[in-house]
Amino acid sequence: MTILIIGGAGFIGASLARKLTGAGETVVCMDTNVDPWHLGETAAQVALVRGDAAQFDEVAATIADHKIKAVVNLAYVLSAASEAHLHAGLRVNVLGMNNVFEAARIGGIKKVVYASSVAYHGANSGPEPTTITEESPANPLGVYGWQKQLNEVMAERYAVRHGMTMVAVRPPVVFGPGRRLGQIAHAAMIDQVALGRPYRMAASPDAKTALIHVDDVADLFFRLVRAQDIRHRAYLTGGTVISNAELAATIRGFIADADIAFDPPSELPPHFGLSFAYDHARAKAEFGYEPPPLAERVRETIAATRRLDGRPPP
Repeated sequence: MTILIIGGAGFIGASLARKLTGAGETVVCMDTNVDPWHLGETAAQVALVRGDAAQFDEVAATIADHKIKAVVNLAYVLSAASEAHLHAGLRVNVLGMNNVFEAARIGGIKKVVYASSVAYHGANSGPEPTTITEESPANPLGVYGWQKQLNEVMAERYAVRHGMTMVAVRPPVVFGPGRRLGQIAHAAMIDQVALGRPYRMAASPDAKTALIHVDDVADLFFRLVRAQDIRHRAYLTGGTVISNAELAATIRGFIADADIAFDPPSELPPHFGLSFAYDHARAKAEFGYEPPPLAERVRETIAATRRLDGRPPP
């Protein structure tokens, strides 16, 4: 099966491409930036095409030219950038997503798996996490959350009216080696101290966030795009709710002398952010999806960061 990953040269897209090519699938990666850095050796195993999801003709042409059978859309402008650049965010996150849906429909593609977000459910401002499932009501966080809600509404319409399988994946904050864009503070904390550098985080040590490793997000996309039977239109990836201080302590379990400090801004409460407990029971029950413990993923991220830098693992 030939699978198109839009945003395939990016952080999550490259991890997904590795999994799909490793399973014998034919992969086309379309991206506005065709720098193969994230793809690494996988770049030689995929067709890497320059294209913009916000340009309908480019999406439709890629689907037709490569005889695509399923599409994964990982092209989006993340939350902070969506607020800072309102038109660009709307152009990619709303028009771009709908271009993918419509081009898939016209191209006779019956399955689209796409990136939504836990921003669909909003932020938690309380001291303790509240459990969220896929059926928890929408309470969008910022324009990004509203854009994701509209994506899911439109996907439902395409599914009902055109008999398509349209599946949303809702991850929280994603970390892993080499993250360059978006909410990168937690990934940067691990990367910087792995390379022997001090790290100063502009946040309260008590602030909690739900974290998920990039390979776990890619794993759920992988299972969904290859699944024969999908019962629902949205799946949470889960994630581990952890305070910044607890994450620092986890890192110090592998790097005892890690130099980490916090410089919290005055305008935010100590407990603010995507800190709900996101229940991945649906994905576990239907597809056997189960992310490993966070500490294991932190250790792997340290090792991968050092490997990229030529240093020994922890």
